[in-house]
Amino acid sequence: MRLLLEQITHPYPEAFNTQLHVLTSMPPPTPATMACMALHTYCIRMEPGELEFAAAGDESILQAAERAGIGLASSCRNGTCRTCIGLMTQGSVRYAIEWPGLLAEEKRAGWILPCVAVATSDLTLQVSAL
Repeated sequence: MRLLLEQITHPYPEAFNTQLHVLTSMPPPTPATMACMALHTYCIRMEPGELEFAAAGDESILQAAERAGIGLASSCRNGTCRTCIGLMTQGSVRYAIEWPGLLAEEKRAGWILPCVAVATSDLTLQVSAL
């Protein structure tokens, strides 16, 4: 399997995590998958501080924070301005868009854009402005 993944040529090689040889962004889920994901709820913990809120598997982290009454810095809401950027120290996300405004190195370091990031597990996020 590893050999097969190493032989794949991709138009955007930075989308591959070179250490794990897997895609760091997933394709958009199908409507059926979205319905299943909506049943999952993940715990989002914000640092600094002890803020926690739940995020459904079909909403962005920013939407979930707003639903919980937590105001995060945001502007574009489409992954381009980087106003909402935060460091994910635990957990995992997928993106609602194919190429969010992050460099491959930033993704590997754990930086995410909550406006287009959807939790796929419980996670801890460091943000500069709460």
